[in-house]
Amino acid sequence: RQRCVCVEEEWEAGEASAAEGVLRGVLREEPDSVAGLVGLGEVLAGRASGGASSSSSSSWSEEEAEAGARKVVTLFRRARQLRPDSLPTLIGLAKAALAVGEEAEAEAMVGKAFKRAPSLPAVLLLLTTLLGPLPPSPDARAERGGR
Repeated sequence: RQRCVCVEEEWEAGEASAAEGVLRGVLREEPDSVAGLVGLGEVLAGRASGGASSSSSSSWSEEEAEAGARKVVTLFRRARQLRPDSLPTLIGLAKAALAVGEEAEAEAMVGKAFKRAPSLPAVLLLLTTLLGPLPPSPDARAERGGR
């Protein structure tokens, strides 16, 4: 049985390093913790992209960010091995794969996530990201005078 991993306070306080430390500790004790793998993947993804959770003292160089993004893919792939149908894992792996330019893997993960939860906003956002903007509907074109 896996325990719940919560680093919300650290994350919201901009303490990505503290959140990372907690999650690494969880994974030392429970290497197969999907919650730990997904959580660490999300924290590292935020740091690699320079997200809001990255404090100036813990910002990464471009090389560190690239290595971090690759590590995120590895973490989510491991989580998927342990729990192949987990939506957080599928969504996280899709985002991570997109971040490192692995569109085929991202498409496969989004497809699996869409089959499980076709109306989930995170899945729809990823689907839109992969497909790009859709052409306007005939009704929308008519409202704009056929343009």
